[in-house]
Amino acid sequence: PFWLKGASARAALGPGRRNMTPAAGRPPAPGGHVAVLRVDGMTCGACSSTVERVLGGTSGVFAASVSCVTNQARVEFDPKVTSLDTLVQSVEDVGFDATPMDVRDNPNEGRDAAPAGTVSVELKVEGMTCSACSGTVERLLQKLAGVERATVSLILNRAFVVCHQDEMSPEDLQNEIEDIGFGAKVELVTTSETRSGRATLHAQVAPHLSSAKLSLADSCLRCQRLPGVLGCQVAPPEHLRLTYDPHVVGARKLLQRIGKEFEGEAEVEFSRITAENEQLAGHVCEMRHLRRDLTMAIPPAAAVFMLTIGLPSMGCDPDHMGFLSQPLHHGVDLFSMVILCLATPVQFLIGCRFHSAAYRALKRRSPNMDVLVSVATNTAYFYSAGLIFYCLVSPETPHSHDISMATGHFFTMGPVLIAVVLLGKFLEARAKLSAVRAMTDLPSSMPSTAVLCGGDGESAVPMELVELGDILRIFAGAKVPVDGVMCSEAEVHMDESLLTGESTAVPKKQGDIIMGGTTCVSGGCLMRVAKVGCDTALGQMCQLVQEAQASKAGVQRTADRVARVFVPSVISLAMVTFSVWAFLVFAGYVRVPQGYHGGHSEDMPADAHIGSHGADVQGSLKLLFAMKFGMAVLMVACPCAMGLATPMAVMVATGVAAKRGCLVKSAAALETSARLDAVVLDKTGTITEGAPSIQAAACIVGSIQRLLDAAGRAYFANLAKSMQLPEGGVLVRPIDTADLGAPRDVEACFWWLLGTLESASDHPLAKCVLSMVQRMEGLPPIVPPSNFEYSSGRGVRCVVDQLGGVTARVGNLRFYEETAQTSDKPQDKDALELLDWVSSLQQQGHTVVLLHVDSQLLGAVALRDPVRRDAEWVVNHLTRKLGIEVWLCTGDNTATAQSIAQEVGIRNVVAEALPLTKSECVQKLQAKCGRSGNFRVCFVGDGINDAPALAQADVGLAIGVGAQIAVEAADVALVRSELSDCVAFLALSKATFRTVILNFFWAFCFNVVTLPMAAGLLYPRVHIPPLVAGIGMAASSCLVVVSSLQLRHFVPPEPGQRRRGYRRLDASEDSPLARASALDSGDSDAQARLPTCPPKLDSQVIGCTLEEP
Repeated sequence: PFWLKGASARAALGPGRRNMTPAAGRPPAPGGHVAVLRVDGMTCGACSSTVERVLGGTSGVFAASVSCVTNQARVEFDPKVTSLDTLVQSVEDVGFDATPMDVRDNPNEGRDAAPAGTVSVELKVEGMTCSACSGTVERLLQKLAGVERATVSLILNRAFVVCHQDEMSPEDLQNEIEDIGFGAKVELVTTSETRSGRATLHAQVAPHLSSAKLSLADSCLRCQRLPGVLGCQVAPPEHLRLTYDPHVVGARKLLQRIGKEFEGEAEVEFSRITAENEQLAGHVCEMRHLRRDLTMAIPPAAAVFMLTIGLPSMGCDPDHMGFLSQPLHHGVDLFSMVILCLATPVQFLIGCRFHSAAYRALKRRSPNMDVLVSVATNTAYFYSAGLIFYCLVSPETPHSHDISMATGHFFTMGPVLIAVVLLGKFLEARAKLSAVRAMTDLPSSMPSTAVLCGGDGESAVPMELVELGDILRIFAGAKVPVDGVMCSEAEVHMDESLLTGESTAVPKKQGDIIMGGTTCVSGGCLMRVAKVGCDTALGQMCQLVQEAQASKAGVQRTADRVARVFVPSVISLAMVTFSVWAFLVFAGYVRVPQGYHGGHSEDMPADAHIGSHGADVQGSLKLLFAMKFGMAVLMVACPCAMGLATPMAVMVATGVAAKRGCLVKSAAALETSARLDAVVLDKTGTITEGAPSIQAAACIVGSIQRLLDAAGRAYFANLAKSMQLPEGGVLVRPIDTADLGAPRDVEACFWWLLGTLESASDHPLAKCVLSMVQRMEGLPPIVPPSNFEYSSGRGVRCVVDQLGGVTARVGNLRFYEETAQTSDKPQDKDALELLDWVSSLQQQGHTVVLLHVDSQLLGAVALRDPVRRDAEWVVNHLTRKLGIEVWLCTGDNTATAQSIAQEVGIRNVVAEALPLTKSECVQKLQAKCGRSGNFRVCFVGDGINDAPALAQADVGLAIGVGAQIAVEAADVALVRSELSDCVAFLALSKATFRTVILNFFWAFCFNVVTLPMAAGLLYPRVHIPPLVAGIGMAASSCLVVVSSLQLRHFVPPEPGQRRRGYRRLDASEDSPLARASALDSGDSDAQARLPTCPPKLDSQVIGCTLEEP
């Protein structure tokens, strides 16, 4: 998808981006791949940080990003240096399970993204047996003249070459390979103009009994050799995931080819498994395992808790428990053995997940929460079991009451803590699953089948088997499965709320684009499929959301660094705590509370328990007393809360934003948007609706007549009499000192010449003029001009052959003035009168384009682009509610810019700005000192000619992108053309990072407050037992997850609600609304009280800046 090329676009545009550096600190190289891995076993930020560090340190990896919330890793790597298997092995070497989910070409520059003027050639190479063979072929290809790059895959038996066809043809490449002794065959040739796509197909390959030796790995290798297949992986449950180019081979054709490949060996069937289902399956499986373990852990843990804590707290003396108090051997009674039997399966069977994860974490030298749980529960269990064993083998026979209660109280910790932690993890997994399900609402709402119209009639086919060029029937009330072009003549209405959030149905006619995911509200139609797979608008949205969720904000990277040292620090603190308390107890400085081993509160300070039960038991109680402080430190520490603080909030926020038609491309964009200092708004298409209309026109009759006399009037004479203006057309005002009026051929020449020049431009103003001309009757046909040249921010220039090959120009006033300066001819009275007319209309807020041939002015057209209804409210909300500076930066003239700015209440204006000047304006603002150091600037534009400014800004926000979601240079894309969505996004970003800060505040405060308390710093006044510490730790991470889920209920501010809040402010005489009201009312007294805004020319930024005196 091409919006991901924004990083390379920004690099080419220069400095200004501070949040787009690769994770591994190395720039991507050409021909790179991107792999998405599912990583199982991560529990906190320390785990994801470990995996990210290992992947980032792997040779050939450019960047790596890992999320412990989605359990996914995104890796950009060079396939010539490392392989997908190496990445998987690297993850598994540090104790996690990794499964490839997707592999594709690097969006910045892949093998399918050939440079201009080149071709991408895929050749099948036979005879390669080892890496030496593939290396020989690769070195040969790289040395050939005209070859840009070459890659050879031994596994695929393929060579991928990008070369200049005029220097090296595909046949020449084949001959060169054959000359060194290998077989070669050209499989695929793709030109630089061919747009490559990507789609996914899942297939089930079931071997026959006679072909039982056929494995999925062999099937995968054989499928990779099929033409058009970009990659193939084995995915659970026992099926193949094929990534293919739909422009080369269709899904149904590919399934047939796979069937022929395994004919007689296996049955090949289509498998309906989507990437979203795979992602959900991992979370559902984890939650099921947690539910199973929790269900198994609760009964024995509850029994242990009741026997050791519940019954004694209710006054039941352990000496009067009937047969349980009967001694078995050397003072060890049946009670202790029952507790041991109940705790053992919980500790080693159910708790095995913590112990094995802890072993892997210690093996990779990155301890996490599992280490804390494992160390604490194993310490409790082995201490209690060791005490029982010591009493069994010891010749002395201490009182069984002391042994049972000492071991019982400490045996309680293991099963109960494991059950509590499992409960916390289960609740956390359930919340994560809820967030992931909300994230997959968009793709899961797509229809499962499509109605295919073919020669045999209509038939229902799975949506994944739809191919490019298919004709589909869309019934009323049905959802469109893929993107396409409407073929029917009847008009239908489409509900696009799923993609854009727009509740009003949009009319569609023949030739219009229909996006997948929309609903046909009225009527039915036929459509021709134009995009499938990841190329569809919905596919781009889903991938964009996944990329944003995989990215990390700056605060998250800081939290990851803290998490790496947090657990080792806690373990060290626990050891120090135990050592200190053991010294204090055994040295006699602190006495064990009386009744500590009994059923009374262990927090109660009292005299030391002195009895005749044996020094060994008394010493064990002292040791137990000290160990509980160390265990409380281990259990109360919660690294998970810090690890989940940011990714959970970002995941929920990006999903909420996508549902509202706001596509965020990175977590850094959310973070930066929450702390903006200034917002720079473009005018056309941003503050205004981007749908201008012609309000007035004027032409110089004498100049056009002289042009016709020189070129010949024959081209217009026969058509001029029949020329008719369309309904609502604008009459041309003749400017003629002789007051002769405008002859019909002069008017026809004026409109035709305007339409001819604007026909080659895609600017909104050009489209408006061209639409007006095309609706006129009697004009000569519009012929594309020759030698077309576009002058950015000024206008267009071309040669008109029908008028004798003259060079004509149309553009703004600056474009005409620059041309006039190169001419020695003075301006006549008619030209001066026309310029006065232009100036008067600009003062009224019109945009005027001038038509001139060489340096001779012919006429002008005044257009008016209406201001958006919510523009005034947006500006007030940004300035008054959010405290953000608002700037208007436009290429329009100063008078028009001032008029629009005054209408919406903007004080800071930069006019007559070229695209590069807009970038300089943003750069100049960034050089200022903001509230938190750097001055953060957001640029809002329509993405047509704002790419430099969008790339330069800290946050580039493209508005009204519609189906063209992939605006390269923008960090955020707003699907709808509603300026209020900009406010909604900024409000969401602020709410998101308020939640992040709240999460971090809770996580850090919880650890800072509870760790000293658990260590006994406030003992005997306040003390946290290990059991309570474990409950608090589980509740801490759950609270962070629940806090993040509250973002699902985010309600953006709306103009109607907020306008009432501005009533008092807007009534003030200094407000922009008061100025506009006073000017419109004609109240001279009110106007006299208004502060004046004289234009002040800025030498560093081209245009006019309005400032209060």
